[in-house]
Amino acid sequence: MIINLFGKSTKFIDSGFCEPQFNMDYDLSLIDQLDTEIEAFFRIYAWKPYAISLGMNQDTNDINLEVLENDEYQLVRRPTGGRAVFHANELTYSYITKLDKFNKSQAYELVHIEFDKILKSIGINSDFVKSNSDFQSIYKSSESRSICFASSAKYEIEIDGKKLIGSAQRVIDNKLLQHGSIPIDNKHLDIVNYLKTDSPERLKEILASKSTSISEQNTSIQNYDDFAKLVREYLS
Repeated sequence: MIINLFGKSTKFIDSGFCEPQFNMDYDLSLIDQLDTEIEAFFRIYAWKPYAISLGMNQDTNDINLEVLENDEYQLVRRPTGGRAVFHANELTYSYITKLDKFNKSQAYELVHIEFDKILKSIGINSDFVKSNSDFQSIYKSSESRSICFASSAKYEIEIDGKKLIGSAQRVIDNKLLQHGSIPIDNKHLDIVNYLKTDSPERLKEILASKSTSISEQNTSIQNYDDFAKLVREYLS
């Protein structure tokens, strides 16, 4: 489906459930597919099996790989920055475009504005983060520094001070790859099970106080298909 998004001819892709490494490789491949007719891509997808993705430069030493593998989940590295995310029952998006009509900060804001509109259409009172927040002021540990949903960046989406959408960016040859994670339920909190930490329950409790999910705000959205349908209807 071709849509007009942010004044650009944009191809919308719903990939559904895909393997973790495929998701990362596909996002990168779309950068090379930009041309004069397709100015941008907006893609939504899910993960099968569940996986933890690390930021481009993040140390794998934070993750207990043995426990992760025993649960038959995977570990991948994102081509963007940011911190670790446990991709479970969620919707992930990616936005790929040339940086010609706006810069990366403007793209970050524009994408979140659209998701804010989608959330408000189902009665979720979402808002924008006004400034960067630091989880370290609440819980000083190396574990907290490794988790995406432990802190918020300006223009990300929050609800009553709790982070809902975590996004990251990378610019390659003046082309932007931006993607983000939107938890459908609180399964994302289980990331603490796969961290090398002596206090997983304490860390999970505080992470829960700093983040939220779609179904926690609107019980009619229970899985990827529910939310993907809403996104498709909004964009069409």
